[in-house]
Amino acid sequence: MNHQQKEAAFLAAWQQAKEYSALKKIWGGNMEEIKLQNNLKLPEDQTLLFPEDQKFPELLRQIPLPPLGIFVSGQLPSEDSVCVTIVGTRRASTRGLRAAHDFAFALGQAGCSIVSGLAFGIDAAAHKGALDARAKTIAVLASNPQTITPSSHSALAKRIIASGGAIISEFPPGHSTQPHHFLQRNRIASGLSRVTLLIEAPEGSGATATARFALDQNRDVFCLPGGYDDPLYFINHQLLKQGALLATKPSDILEFLDLELPSQPAEYVPQNPQEDAILAILKNASQPLSVDKIAENGNLDVQSVIITLTQLTLSDVIQETPQGYRLR
Repeated sequence: MNHQQKEAAFLAAWQQAKEYSALKKIWGGNMEEIKLQNNLKLPEDQTLLFPEDQKFPELLRQIPLPPLGIFVSGQLPSEDSVCVTIVGTRRASTRGLRAAHDFAFALGQAGCSIVSGLAFGIDAAAHKGALDARAKTIAVLASNPQTITPSSHSALAKRIIASGGAIISEFPPGHSTQPHHFLQRNRIASGLSRVTLLIEAPEGSGATATARFALDQNRDVFCLPGGYDDPLYFINHQLLKQGALLATKPSDILEFLDLELPSQPAEYVPQNPQEDAILAILKNASQPLSVDKIAENGNLDVQSVIITLTQLTLSDVIQETPQGYRLR
């Protein structure tokens, strides 16, 4: 069979099977018996890749239970590109959303492609961080490529494609979305990357499955730490106790991947007046400053200063030293 015939057969098998387990039996064992239905065609802006195709992602090809085919809208990263998957809860905290954005931004600046699931919360923040860094990002859907889930992220999906990234799914056009598809797609999200980063994951979070899949696929998992009693980091702390790698700043992952930020990274833009004030204080300081000194110089609340300094440290904008904080 040539590729066009395989494509028609694959779509016909999906129409007959409706589910992945049944599809595998039909496609895997009786390919010649599948009736080719030439009226089943893909949209012009979409391609179907099989594991034996040269453009099929190599890391994804290696996982247990790889997809039998993936539908791609947009452009996949080159084979030598390093992919990092960033996931976490849909009900993320402000700190978690900021961390997802900033890690994706820094990793994107270093040349990584960011993979996530286009969901609310951490996923969306990670995609936006990559886009802000003008890096490629891949969204792995639990729905068919024409049914963006959630629908409110359709504009984000278009932005991903327009920026040189991709939307991928193993479910064909017209296939209805089922609850278990979200778990099923997580193995693809982790399978595309060398590293998976878990930002925030409370007990029962679907992001836990992505991290578990990564470990099963013999990939490395990084976790952000949280407060000892913060329920949003319940799974993070469990995985860290079991041997996951600790990430407190983007450079932890970059050093692991033997990558580094560009020598002249884009200038950081303060996100609020307090960040602007603290950065100005540190810029004018001749030596590292303590939290109390920063608060005193800016007439700021100590607790809010601590939160802002943590965010700026996560963003690799400032550095904490034994003597205090300073600009990088």
